[in-house]
Amino acid sequence: MNWSFLKGLRTVAVGLALAIVPQAAAYLFSIDWTQVAGVSPNAATVIGVLMIALRAVTNTAVGKKA
Repeated sequence: MNWSFLKGLRTVAVGLALAIVPQAAAYLFSIDWTQVAGVSPNAATVIGVLMIALRAVTNTAVGKKA
């Protein structure tokens, strides 16, 4: 099966997970991400948003083969 159509979407999915999961877990379960992963939830959100932004400005469209 050819999964190349998911090329850009995987990056966006990981970026969304980085932006949302640490914030939600810190709020809902009082997880201290600085102890767990060595990064604050705010920093993880910034990294996730930057991943999505960089993927959006690359030379290939989301889902297109390079």
